Amino acid sequence: MTSASATAPVRRPVLRRVVLVLLGIVLLAAGGLAIAPAFVPTETVRARITEQIEQWLGRPVTFVGDPVISLYPRPTVTIEHVVISDALGDGVPLIAVERVVGTVALLPLIFGRVEISAFSLLRPEINLRVGTDGQSNWTVREGTIGARLAEAEDTDETGGGAPDVTLGRFLIEDGTITYRRADGPLSEITGVSLDISWPSTAGGMTASGRLTWRDEPVAITGYLGRPLDLIAGRSSSARFTVDATPASLSFDGTVSRSELDFVLGGMTSLTTPSLRRLLTWAGAQIPEEGATPGPATMEGDASWGWPLLMFSNGTISLDGTEAVGSFSVDFSNARPSIRGTIAASVVDLSPYAISLRTDVEADGTWVGAPIDLPALAVIDTDLRLSADEVRLGAARVTQVAASATVSGGGLLLSLEEATFYGGSVRATVSGFVGPDSLTLHAAASVSGMATLPALQAVAGVSGLAGTLTGTIDAGGSGATWSELAAALSGTVTATIVNGALRGIDLAGAAGVESPTVANLALGTGGTGFSRFEGDFHFAGGFLEADRFVAEGPGYVLAFSGHASLMRPGIEGRGVISFARSGETAVLPFTLDGTWVMPVLADDPSPVPPESSPAASSPSIP
Repeated sequence: MTSASATAPVRRPVLRRVVLVLLGIVLLAAGGLAIAPAFVPTETVRARITEQIEQWLGRPVTFVGDPVISLYPRPTVTIEHVVISDALGDGVPLIAVERVVGTVALLPLIFGRVEISAFSLLRPEINLRVGTDGQSNWTVREGTIGARLAEAEDTDETGGGAPDVTLGRFLIEDGTITYRRADGPLSEITGVSLDISWPSTAGGMTASGRLTWRDEPVAITGYLGRPLDLIAGRSSSARFTVDATPASLSFDGTVSRSELDFVLGGMTSLTTPSLRRLLTWAGAQIPEEGATPGPATMEGDASWGWPLLMFSNGTISLDGTEAVGSFSVDFSNARPSIRGTIAASVVDLSPYAISLRTDVEADGTWVGAPIDLPALAVIDTDLRLSADEVRLGAARVTQVAASATVSGGGLLLSLEEATFYGGSVRATVSGFVGPDSLTLHAAASVSGMATLPALQAVAGVSGLAGTLTGTIDAGGSGATWSELAAALSGTVTATIVNGALRGIDLAGAAGVESPTVANLALGTGGTGFSRFEGDFHFAGGFLEADRFVAEGPGYVLAFSGHASLMRPGIEGRGVISFARSGETAVLPFTLDGTWVMPVLADDPSPVPPESSPAASSPSIP
């Protein structure tokens, strides 16, 4: 207690002196801040700012009025209506800023020097242009500080590198960026708010913020490892992410300068919940509504030098179908184009089949809505596809090799090789989407296909079994699916061997003196046949049977009629001829209903022998 009391008088004077010294320093600093602006004439500030920008960019700089220096709440210098001219000389400035506020380093300011450590740009307009000669208006000119620093990095032989120049932070608020190549369309990005940090020329640059493109808010982050290397024409590490509702894009790799532009190379990933919406956002003229094309991703080692994006050993997923391969996307034209070779284990086209069914009424009638094939209208393709299996609803096609070419609305699909329920299939589909209609032509052949499982999968028909060989060649044009179906013309041939008609017992009917349709005993039974041959043609929205003959033990079945292409209905007349003890019994019948639920009835109309469908049929075994 006594010791503490003894030292108190000694400590109080020391503490008092420290406080007085600190107070004096504060007063001196405050006084320096108060008189600092008086020692920094506005002309000096104006010259310093314009000098720095012109030395870095090699562009003339102008601004309106005198710079305003403020000390509170922090030392800043403010200039209004800053304009940096464009090297292309087309009258559009490279940068025009409503207001620039620079954060000034405190200590140099006290001694009458202006050193700006951070810039805040209010409503800047940045206009990027590429001329007809391929030169860009943002290139840093030779002889500027930026170019000299880059050259020093390139030529320094001491290993120390170029001098480290302190830069700082750049804040962009409510900016606008426009971009145009030669006489191409103008692209505009608005609402640009970015926080860019580049502490020194020896280090990297980071950026984050938001912007708006085509009414969609976009969040971005990015990093550039060596900006000076880009200025010198070398490469730099780079990574960035772009997130928006229509799509998300990420990149991690390198960026370098070409003669005309920048080239990116590295791991790239593009994800969209709806490819249809992404294409609409990118400028394609298609409705945003629709089930397909839906979710999609592209990922892989990419090289991107505008306007070409190339993926090597990439993966692509569309509507649940995944594939691998090499492909490219070209944005140089109004219609983007995709080219490449891809392979998949399973390709599921069922979503497109479901989408197509929306064009059909509940009773099977085609609706009158316009044909919607957005991919043909907005994108060009040249793709080679191989797949172990292709699914279309319940149908399965295996060991598929195909190609798809779309150009300017024209279409060519080629199925070069495929197996369909044990049979070999070849097909081509060509077409063109005009302003008011779709024109299609299809040619296909099948050999050795198992009829029963194929018809069940494709049409839900289970009444016919056997091994099918056949061809189809048909085409038409229309603005709606109903018009296209009504306009189809062409031919179909079919031969089925070693088959059976399910639900019909011709053997039972053959034993009846005067057989009727009731004697056919419709049910689970069936009648085998050795051979069926049919020739058909399309006309007026119908598939007409020119020749329809089936032969089996003790009978010949002949039929003529048609099936509607507008609704799932069939209609026709036929004759079944039975051989019994050297005599022939004839059973005329009618057929209507649908393929899934056919309705047989006795034909009350007498059929003259010379006009009977069976009259020209082969002799009954």
